[in-house]
Amino acid sequence: MGFVPLTYLAMALDTLPVAGRLMLLAALLSGALYGFVRVLPDEAGSGLNVLYRKGALGALLFVPLGVYLFGVQVPVRVDQMVRLDTQAPSYFVYVLGIVWALGACFHLVKLWRDLGATRRAAAAVEGAPLSMAGRVAHWQQRLNLKSEVRLCCGGAEQGWHVHPFAIGRPVSIVLPAASRNWPSGLLDVQVLVQLAQVNQRGWRWLVYGRVIQALYWPTPWVASLVRQLVRHLDIPAHKLAAAAYRDHDGWTRDARNLTKRGSTLQAIEEPCTGAWVRLANTGEVWVPPPRERGEVGPGEATFAHKWAVTLKRKRAKERDPYEQAYWLIAVACLVVGVATTLTVVEAPPEFEPRYLNIKWQDQMMRRMHDYYDQPAPAGNERTDN
Repeated sequence: MGFVPLTYLAMALDTLPVAGRLMLLAALLSGALYGFVRVLPDEAGSGLNVLYRKGALGALLFVPLGVYLFGVQVPVRVDQMVRLDTQAPSYFVYVLGIVWALGACFHLVKLWRDLGATRRAAAAVEGAPLSMAGRVAHWQQRLNLKSEVRLCCGGAEQGWHVHPFAIGRPVSIVLPAASRNWPSGLLDVQVLVQLAQVNQRGWRWLVYGRVIQALYWPTPWVASLVRQLVRHLDIPAHKLAAAAYRDHDGWTRDARNLTKRGSTLQAIEEPCTGAWVRLANTGEVWVPPPRERGEVGPGEATFAHKWAVTLKRKRAKERDPYEQAYWLIAVACLVVGVATTLTVVEAPPEFEPRYLNIKWQDQMMRRMHDYYDQPAPAGNERTDN
């Protein structure tokens, strides 16, 4: 007989159809993954924050899909099969499934229209001068970005871009119209930031997050996961752009000047609230912290400095963000997956071996009374005389 609470839980789950199990699995998994956000560090743009939220959005799609495709079930063995004879949970799941499907279709259609409107808005913006396009090609080569890029200038908003999924379509980067008259340093910074976001596929992660948000529309905390992911993607892109700039002091100067110029432009709000699908941009550019005393630049590093950096990286591997994000997601998926796939199975009969009480002389030779009890063969009658 299985553990009593697990047995009754498995009996209750057996009253649900497959769709009901998947809906329960998705709801509990989304809550567990969102709950683990509280244990993450508060550092903005850290690798653990980005990796965990990407993995969580991936698990929300592929874990229920894998359970459905492979028919994963965890058996709970019982001595006597007893099932709850009721159809009420099935009827409730069917009604809830219809409501969910209608809501998911509505949100997916809305997302499709927002994507179309975003692409049309980017295509309608006038192209940038050839001199600005030449700077894009230079920084694109610096980032080793092979995609075709179309640079545009128009509007009074902060810079944004569209990174389509279709092969052959160029990436559209839209800068504010005022940037035509800005110095080259400011232009380089804002172009590098957009190219770094393209290199890290920030816009595509936003679209994927919006799809997951549409599928999980009854759970508002999934939308919070998407917003948090997009917010944390900002600083890593700025750090990549600063590294490609290869001038610590120059980046700091141009980034601060760009932040002052951008304060007069309209900020792009949260990506999950607007009619267009765009990454949020407030106009603030990340500035690296000032160098500590004795710190040298990349080209001035000595052997001692390089050895110290190596030791620091070795110590940092003790808290590898990939490993931490993996364990947090794996624990949530295993616990919720096992808890929602329980099913009662009748236990096989137990076999208890019994030792035969047979004496060796009974096997080696036949006893006389057994011989006399057997009938004599025909034509060879026995006599007792």
